[in-house]
Formats: sequence, C-alpha cells, structure tokens
Amino acid sequence: MPEKELYQYVGQELPSMDCGYFAGYVIRLWDKHGPHSPQSMMMSREEVYRARNISLNPATPDKPSGKLTGGNALANGMAMVTYLASMKCYGYQADWTNPNPLMSAEGVRDRESIRTILHQHMPLQPSRDAVALAIGGPTSGHWVSLLNTGNRHYIYYDPGRPRRPYADANIKEEQVLNKLIHKGGIYRIVWSHIELEPIGTKHTVASGESLSIIARRYWNDVLLWPLIYDANKGEIGPNWNQIKVNQLLTIPDIKKFTPAELNAARQRGRTG
Repeated sequence: MPEKELYQYVGQELPSMDCGYFAGYVIRLWDKHGPHSPQSMMMSREEVYRARNISLNPATPDKPSGKLTGGNALANGMAMVTYLASMKCYGYQADWTNPNPLMSAEGVRDRESIRTILHQHMPLQPSRDAVALAIGGPTSGHWVSLLNTGNRHYIYYDPGRPRRPYADANIKEEQVLNKLIHKGGIYRIVWSHIELEPIGTKHTVASGESLSIIARRYWNDVLLWPLIYDANKGEIGPNWNQIKVNQLLTIPDIKKFTPAELNAARQRGRTG
C-alpha cells in the first residue's frame, strides 16, 4: 500500500536536510485545499522529493532520487518563498524583509513576542493562513509548519520527528508556544501575505467579515481591529463583534497613530 494511504502526513528521512521542503509542501497542500479538506493532509515522500527537485533544478526533476545531505537545505526564508512559488503557492513572504520590531537578527525566544507574531498573521477564523517557522538558530535550525484551524488552535507539523504522527492536530496556542520555546524559539518566519486594500475612508462590510478580517485587509495585522471599532463605535454599537452586512465603516489612517498607540491597540485586540 502506498505510503500516503497509510498516514496523512509523512516526514523527512533521518538524517537529512529536507525539513524545509517537507514543511513547505504541507503549506502548499493547506493553501491549495483549505483547512477542511482531507486532501490538505495527504502526501508522500516521493511527491515532496519531486517538488524539491523541480525547485532546485527544473531540468532534472527526478534527481536526486532520495534524501538530501550536506548543504542543500532551505537555509533561509527567501529560499522557502521561492520553493513555495515553484509549487504555484503564491502570496508568501519572509517576515524579516519587512522588519518586525519583535524580530531581531537572533530571532524571537520569549513567549509573549512569539504569541504576538502569531496573532498578527493568524486570524481567529479557520483559514488557509499558515506559517513556516525556522526554530532554533542559524547553526542548528529546523523548519516546521503551523496551520491555522481557528480560535487559536493549530496543526503543528514537524517533519523531523523520529516517528509518526508527524503532526499534532488542533492543539491550543499554549501548547504551540511550549513547543517553540522548548526548541529555542523562532529564528525565521515565512508567512502568507495578502495584497492590501488601498487605504480609503470607507469600507462596506461584506458577508463573513469581522473587524479583524477588515484590519488584515487594510493593514495586514488582525490585532489592529480596535482602531476600526473606535472610529465607528457610534455605528457599530456597544458590541464590537456584531457588525452587519452593508454597514459603512470608516477606516482610519494608520499613519496618524504612534507606535505606542498601535501597541496598545494590539494589546486590546489580543484580549478582545
């Protein structure tokens, strides 16, 4: 029986330098099929190896035939972005190309900073959003994937586990943080990026939207939804979570807020 029929996720052969290719392939499946499709979890090592080879050398997609050793791992996040694009998985970028004040050259190792970064990139609703995380450090890094199943729950995929299962399904945020801290924190991040809406003065609420989704559309930061609520409190009413379809909301100019005001809004956005 083929390996992909035996188990949903597979992992890299150990020892090898293939962790990033497996982590990226899982993201590609999630991006293509979405969080509720069984196909988003079905893969084989042979499929990952072929995708890896196409990215490395499109002229010879069948070589090498097995695991990689030596220096051919995805050493940095831009290589991960290129790899995802080679599988027609677009809209991903490396976090440190647009500096995040929480991300230093040494990465992020404290719990609350990691939590804030995850909240910035993962909305509360189940979504196709995913991040590839290089954990550890520059000399001992390892790639894992984190997939958003909603309500601060995730699938945590680690291709380097010595045995199955290679993924923890629908685990709570605190469990994810424990794993990341135990592994040395986050060294690099590759995350799903949407094209931002042009800044305007008004937004008409569409079906299925929330303030956090709207904040992400305009600012790529789901935690900044309190800024929209504050600008529209008279229109929305006392319950920020009860916006209505076709409501016309004012989108404030984010450039008018100081860094301290933005951080205060994110804190409110985190606690609700």
